[in-house]
Amino acid sequence: MSKSSKNFILYILMLIIFGILMYGIVQSAKGYGGHLSGPISFDFSSILQTGFNIFTDGLKISAKTPIAILLLQVIAILCMARLFGWLFVKMKQPSVIGEIVAGIVMGPSVLAQLLPGVSSFLFAPESLWNISILSQIGLILFMFVIGMELDISEVRKKLNETLLISHASIIIPFFFGMLAAYWSYPKYASDTKFLPY
Repeated sequence: MSKSSKNFILYILMLIIFGILMYGIVQSAKGYGGHLSGPISFDFSSILQTGFNIFTDGLKISAKTPIAILLLQVIAILCMARLFGWLFVKMKQPSVIGEIVAGIVMGPSVLAQLLPGVSSFLFAPESLWNISILSQIGLILFMFVIGMELDISEVRKKLNETLLISHASIIIPFFFGMLAAYWSYPKYASDTKFLPY
């Protein structure tokens, strides 16, 4: 007999034995005085409504605590990152690009514009300190994992390509930033000189 079959039989026996024992206790308690001796009547709709009201009130109070907000933020961020990562993999793109887009969507650019109430509840300014600390811990762990997996011999083999890519990723956006500053300077700069602008 397999282990799963033995566990199933043990489970059924446990239900039967303890079900009989609990039924016996209820039958024995009928002899006691008080409310158990007479028929019991319940208004299930009012009990259900009262229980639901207690649950929703407790949920509203608990949802405003800092730890609950932090957990909601983490759940929302993880779900959106997974969703966008999956979508971008389906579009033959790296999942990390989808995760970056998820961050943009959940930020002030999209979520705060489309659903300001949700954004102000989920990412209230006073709650951002906790998620900021958590993100720094995540960044440290991420860098630690990258450092553990880094193969220095591979980096040495591709040193020229690495230098070219890293410098190009700095110089080209910097150039376009200066170009945007050149075009926007007359309209948006007031007393600032061009170079600091």
